[in-house]
Amino acid sequence: MTKAMRMAGATLAMGSVLLASACGSSDGGKAPSTTATPSPGTKSSTTPPKPASSSTTTSADPLAKKKAAATAAVVAFWKKVDVLETNPKGDLTSLDLVARGQQLAQWQYNIGAERQRGETGEGSFRVLHPVASSTTDPATYRVNACLDGTNFHLVKKSGKPVSRPSGAPHRVEYRYGVTQDPKTFKWYVTTEKVLGKC
Repeated sequence: MTKAMRMAGATLAMGSVLLASACGSSDGGKAPSTTATPSPGTKSSTTPPKPASSSTTTSADPLAKKKAAATAAVVAFWKKVDVLETNPKGDLTSLDLVARGQQLAQWQYNIGAERQRGETGEGSFRVLHPVASSTTDPATYRVNACLDGTNFHLVKKSGKPVSRPSGAPHRVEYRYGVTQDPKTFKWYVTTEKVLGKC
């Protein structure tokens, strides 16, 4: 990751971090009730509705579960980073529970460097509007998401906030590489790329 990209991410993150993806679910309109009103003196004959077929509730996307798992892995990654940012005594090796490879090494370095400077995180980040997509490798997915750092900042030992560089965005869009372990079937964030503002 280049210095400029780290500035965009660590600036936004001022160092880094998760929480909840905000996805709205569309609520389709319900059909009005068609129950007939019996006329006076006649018996009402109604047939109870049949339960919906299970096939109608099955997702049309056969990869939906994997996409959801990949998205959850990104959220879990930022939650862990958030914890380590705000707890200067947190074990950096615990990042291997949510990340591997380049991503693991990069964020252990980022947070370690902040600690050496005596900086601690306050607040948290939000992962907004994540969208997962498959790749040619069935065990690897891409997740695009907007990282919102509006409520996160770093503070010095003195308690004063670390100045945010002029023009630094509060929201940055990333593309994450997420890979599934073939033995445990758990998903890990392995790469990230800054795409721009969001």
